[in-house]
Amino acid sequence: MVDNEPDYHLYAYDPTLLGASIFCALFALTSAFHVYQLVQNRTWFMIGFLLGGLFEIVGYAARSTSATQKQNEWSMGPYVVQSMCLLVAPSFAAASMYSILGRIIALTNAEAYSIIKKRWITVFFVFSDVFAFLMTAVGGGLMASESATSYGSQIGRHTIVGGLIIQLATYCFFVAVAATFYQRMDALPPVKKQRHSQIHWQHHLRTIFLASSFFILRSIFRIIEYAQGYGGYVFDHEAFLYVFDATPMALAMLYMNWQYPHLSKTRAPGAPRATWYRMVARERSPTAPPTNPPS
Repeated sequence: MVDNEPDYHLYAYDPTLLGASIFCALFALTSAFHVYQLVQNRTWFMIGFLLGGLFEIVGYAARSTSATQKQNEWSMGPYVVQSMCLLVAPSFAAASMYSILGRIIALTNAEAYSIIKKRWITVFFVFSDVFAFLMTAVGGGLMASESATSYGSQIGRHTIVGGLIIQLATYCFFVAVAATFYQRMDALPPVKKQRHSQIHWQHHLRTIFLASSFFILRSIFRIIEYAQGYGGYVFDHEAFLYVFDATPMALAMLYMNWQYPHLSKTRAPGAPRATWYRMVARERSPTAPPTNPPS
């Protein structure tokens, strides 16, 4: 058993109960609000964000359990749960981001300006994230079942790093796809741009950009952490986890509570006022005719 080895401990520090409890409570609050928003607005494409929040709750609850145990006498169960849950939680939340972009493209009826067809956006990015998820899960299992210096643990660590790099590349490519769509739409001639002026697609895309930046920051931190490995400065100091993992994920959850993507304002030509349309269905906006790129 790895936790019986005299020179190896599950944690390189004594986990803080206060930090784990605060973030467990914070994720519980924001996730509860996500449940309310999801049910109230029937935005089932936001289930991924909710699942990400639930994984964070379980992860920090397990970490709180470890914090109540005596130093160097931590049990394996809570350690494995917190490690795995905190590693994979962002993958679920990111799936909702991918779906939001597809709905924005459908709402503006401007698929011609996306470098990926809207029906493939969620499929492509979720597939990449699932692959990264499986790599980190397998790597985490190997690390948890072996001692820090064993060959199996090193293989697990490298597998996690590989999965995290794929995850980071997926996030960056997703932002590039969204940014390209934004740039092309923003460069439309005034006559064509007026068709979409009331849809507020810019606002929804900016929301995606900011939320994605939190995921990217967290992924960079995790890559550095596992690249250094057990005994590395980042791996051995708990504060980095809360500053560069817990905080960005909490900010992403809270920000999406605030800028919840359930409605978009559109105004039909000649209508006296704007109308709010749901983003639930991946269908054309009633005010946005097909937009074709200039020849």
